[in-house]
Amino acid sequence: MGNFSISNLTSGLKHKSVFLAASAALMTGCGTADSISAHKRKQTKPKQIVKLPKKPVVKPAKVTKVKSYTIQPGDTLCNISRKFYGEAKYWKKIYELNKEAYPNPNALMIGQKLKLPVIDIPKKEAKPILAKKTTSKTNLKKGPQKKLIKLTDSEILQIGKQIFNNECGGNKRFLTTWNKGEDFPSFGIGHFIWYPKGVDGKFVETFPAFIEFAHNKGTILPPPLVPSPNNFDAPWKDRNEFMKNINSRDMNMIRDFLANHIALQTEFIINRSESALPKMLEGLSDEEKESISTKYYKIANSKGGMYPLIDYVNFKGEGTSPKERYKHQGWGLLQVLEQMKDDTKIGDETLKEFVRSANFILELRVINSPVANNEIQWLPGWKNRVKTYLPKKRVIPSKIKKQQRKLDTKKVVEESAVKK
Repeated sequence: MGNFSISNLTSGLKHKSVFLAASAALMTGCGTADSISAHKRKQTKPKQIVKLPKKPVVKPAKVTKVKSYTIQPGDTLCNISRKFYGEAKYWKKIYELNKEAYPNPNALMIGQKLKLPVIDIPKKEAKPILAKKTTSKTNLKKGPQKKLIKLTDSEILQIGKQIFNNECGGNKRFLTTWNKGEDFPSFGIGHFIWYPKGVDGKFVETFPAFIEFAHNKGTILPPPLVPSPNNFDAPWKDRNEFMKNINSRDMNMIRDFLANHIALQTEFIINRSESALPKMLEGLSDEEKESISTKYYKIANSKGGMYPLIDYVNFKGEGTSPKERYKHQGWGLLQVLEQMKDDTKIGDETLKEFVRSANFILELRVINSPVANNEIQWLPGWKNRVKTYLPKKRVIPSKIKKQQRKLDTKKVVEESAVKK
């Protein structure tokens, strides 16, 4: 009985070891069911393998490899974020990377470089829109789609007062003028040209455009400036008739309106300046476009540089009109930028170079002008106006302290002398 028990136990252990081996082979995938005899498969049922659901494969986020971007007209951190990362929400990351150069996220400097962070964008969110160049002929014909110049109300008013002083000496009486030798009157702080009926002058007419601008802004116009449906010509046929009416009720109403809307006129001048660069770039080669744009942005990014850009366009135009030429030579902003040197640094050096170039172009205009125009009489005044574009002298605090010490020493010496 003991031998029988041991024999049966041994046989049972043999069967059990075979079963365990087969089960292990099936569970690990290192063997197949064919390696086990049919007899053994009948005796034992292999355990069912429970398959776990597969984990979703997470693809690595897309990396946008952008290092820098040149700020374009009308750019904000939000739309730059949309251009390169598909959504505006990444603007804070851009700001954090550039806050030393741009402490105010709402005041970007056109033409300068902006560092762009490398951001991991999930695939479902990745809809990058590449920045499109706006210097193609098609886009230029449409004109600027976004605002170029962003100024505060106080800055606009300050520029307006400076232009008012340049054109009218700050005197309300000169808001309506008709200079001798000219076939048109000039109105407003920018001396906007207004041609009488039948006069097709050399210069670009701007006063009707200003009236339209004011009307679109919802400004209430005085009766003499409400345009008729068919025409809006200056109501005086010549200077003599204009001067006879210089103190009329209508003229005084016009002057009062212009004196009370300096900021509005300045906004109009700024809007005109906004469209200057695209107009100037039309028809130029790629190399010329790059040169003109670079100089323009150098001036714009110099402290106080927006004023000369705005004022000169109002003063002598963009330089793109074929009519505004003497001996095929223009005198607008385009010609001044063309004459400027390329290697100036942003700041005072660039502003001084702009003034030098503007004086040269104005002198050239006088030389090329018809002798009968006697334009040399205006040259000193033009140069005085251009001089206002120069950077204001800045007194260094250390120099102030030094001067104060000298004054204190002098005062002590004088007091000692009086006591003696």
